[in-house]
Amino acid sequence: MSCSTPGLAIRSEKQLERSRAGSRNETPQNIGASHVVRVTAGLTNKNSSYFGVTRNLQQIGASLTTTADREVVSYTLEGLPNTFDIGLKYLADVSTKQVFKPWEVLDLLPRLKYELAGIPPQVRVLDLLNKAAYRTGLGNTLFCPKRLVGNHNSETVPTTLRKLPVHDKPFSGSSLANEKDALAFAILRYILGAGPSIKWGGSPSPLYKSVSEAVGGLPFAVSALNVSYSDSGLFGFLASAPPQIAGQVVEAAVKQLCCLSLTPADIARGKAQLKASVLLGTEGGTDLLEDIGNQAVLLGKVTSPSQVVAAIDGITSADINAAYKKVTLGKLTLAAYVCILFDFQGIDINHKYDRKVRRTKPKSQDVYLRLLVKLYRFLARRTKAKFNKIILKRLFMSKINRPPISLARIVRLMKKPGREGLITVVVGTVTDDQRIFEIPKLTVCALRATEKARARILKAGGEIITFDQLALRAPTGKKTVLMQGRRNAREAVKHFGLAPGVPHSHTKPYVRSKGRKFERARGRRRSCGYKK
Repeated sequence: MSCSTPGLAIRSEKQLERSRAGSRNETPQNIGASHVVRVTAGLTNKNSSYFGVTRNLQQIGASLTTTADREVVSYTLEGLPNTFDIGLKYLADVSTKQVFKPWEVLDLLPRLKYELAGIPPQVRVLDLLNKAAYRTGLGNTLFCPKRLVGNHNSETVPTTLRKLPVHDKPFSGSSLANEKDALAFAILRYILGAGPSIKWGGSPSPLYKSVSEAVGGLPFAVSALNVSYSDSGLFGFLASAPPQIAGQVVEAAVKQLCCLSLTPADIARGKAQLKASVLLGTEGGTDLLEDIGNQAVLLGKVTSPSQVVAAIDGITSADINAAYKKVTLGKLTLAAYVCILFDFQGIDINHKYDRKVRRTKPKSQDVYLRLLVKLYRFLARRTKAKFNKIILKRLFMSKINRPPISLARIVRLMKKPGREGLITVVVGTVTDDQRIFEIPKLTVCALRATEKARARILKAGGEIITFDQLALRAPTGKKTVLMQGRRNAREAVKHFGLAPGVPHSHTKPYVRSKGRKFERARGRRRSCGYKK
C-alpha cells in the first residue's frame, strides 16, 4: 500500500508479510523461538549476508521491522516508490529464507538479554494473564525464558510454518471467528471504560468512577481489557496501583465488572467511541497495514473501515447483553506483577556493614557431593526440617570447617542415655582410633570413612550408609544424632592467640629446635637456678 504525509511532498510505500509463526505454535521444547525469530530478523539468509541486507536497505532509504504476537510474525518494509521493488527482494529473503547461522544467533544474545530486562510491567502482567488462562498454546510467553537464552539454534528455531490443531479453550471471549461477538465485546469494552481520552486526564467511565470512589484521592489507573484471538478471547480490566490499595482497586473493579448496567445511552456511547477508534486507526499507514495483515492471515478476508463501521451500527443491544452474559458466567483469572523499588539513603564506603560471605554451593566439583547438595536443597525446601538445612549448610563447608571425627568420640557420644539404635550422622570423615578396643554395633552415615574405621565398624556388626540412603530412611532427621569433629583440634590452631610467654597465654610457640640442649626459658626463673 502507499500513503503520503500531510504537508510533505514525499510519498512512501509499505509492504507487509505475515505468517502463522506466533508463540502459540511453540512446543515445550522450543519455547521462545518466535522471540528469537523476531530478534534475528535480517541476519544472513540463503541469498544475502547480514551486511548485505543492512547495507542495501540503507542504500535505497528503506526500513525493515519485525513484530511478533501470539499468533503471527510480521515483516514490514517501508521505503520510497522508485526503489521499492529492490526492497521487496530483501523482504522475501528475510521472511522466508532464513538460515540462522549459529555464530550470528550467538552474537545477538546481548540484545536478547537487553530486551528481557526492559519488558514493561503492563506487558509482563498480560503475559502472565494469558499463561493463567490458557497455560499452553495462547498461554505461551511472547518472550524467551531466561533459562533458555542461548539454547536456540538453526535446529530449534522453526524455519517452516506450522499450525497446531485448535482445541476447545477454557476462555471463550471475543473470538475473531465470530464477527458479531468480536464487535459486541469491543463495544462492551468502551461501555465499561477504555481509559482516559486525554493524556493524564480522568475518565467518566463507570469502571473509573467505581474505583475512584473506593480509593479516594490515591493514585491509580484502570482500563477495560478486550483481547481477541482467532478462536478465543479475554475480557476484563487492567489496573495499576500502589501495593497498599491494590486489593481495594481489584475488588471495586470486579464488583463493577459483574454489576454493569447497559442502558441505551451507554450502548450508544460505546458504539460512537469504537467507531471513532476504528476511523482514527486508519489515518496512520502502519496501523492500517497491520489491520489488513491481521484480517488476511487470521480471517482469510479483508474488511474495509467503512464496512466495519456499518457492522458496528448493526450490533443490537441483545448482542451486547449476550456478550456481557458470557463475561458474568465465565471463569475469573487473576495475574499480578509487583515492581519493587529500592530507596538507597547512602553508600557504605568503608564496607563496615558488609554482609559476610556465605557459601551457597560447594567449591568441590565432586559429582556425588553436587548431587547430595541438590537432594538436600530439595529436602530443606519441601520438608522445612532444620536437620536438612544443617546438612545442606555443612555440605557447602570447606574441609577446615568439617574436620574428621574419631571412632572414640562417636562411641563416647553414642553411649549417652536414649541413643541406642539411633543413626550417627557425620558430614565429614570418620577416622579410626586405636585407643579404643571394643566398638559397639553402630549405624554411621558419613561422607567418607577411612579403611580401618570402616573395617572395625563392619566387624562389630554395624553398617555404614550414604546420605542418599539416609534421605530414604530419615527424610526429616528423626532417630538420628548429628555429630562433627572439633574444629580447633588442628595443629595450626594451637599457635593462634596471645603471644607465647605473655601472662595467661597458652599459645604454642613456633620454635626451630625442641632438644634438651637449647635454652627455652625467658628471664630469671627458679628453673634456671635464680632466686628472688
